[in-house]
Amino acid sequence: MNSSLNYFNDLAQGNNQWSGTILNIRLDQPIFAYNPLRWDRRTEPMRYEESKREYAESMEFISRQAAERFFNVLQAQIDMQIAQFNLANNDTIYKIEQGRYNIGTTSEDKLLQENYSCCGRDRL
Repeated sequence: MNSSLNYFNDLAQGNNQWSGTILNIRLDQPIFAYNPLRWDRRTEPMRYEESKREYAESMEFISRQAAERFFNVLQAQIDMQIAQFNLANNDTIYKIEQGRYNIGTTSEDKLLQENYSCCGRDRL
C-alpha cells in the first residue's frame, strides 16, 4: 500500500503539472514461486506431532531409567544385608570352632578352614 504525489516543471515552456495517487494497493504473488506461508501451514502440524512423540519417548525413557536405577539400589541393599548376615553367621561358626579347638575336640585344619571361609585370609 502506498500513495504518491508528483510535480513536473517544464522550464522551457513554463508549464507546471501536478499528479498524484491517493491509494495504491499492490499484491505480488508469483505463480510458480515458493509460498512459505502456505508451506508452513502444511509442515508445522507434522513437526508439532513429531515433537510431541519425541517428548513422550523421552519421558518413557526417563521413567524406565528411574525405575531401573531404583531397583538396582534396592538389589544392592538386599545384597549388602545378605552379606552382613553371612558374615555374622560365619563369624559365629568360627568362634564355635575356635572354642572346640581350645578344648581339643577339633583339628587345627578345621579351624583354619573355618577361619578362611569366614573372613578370608585376614585372620590367618
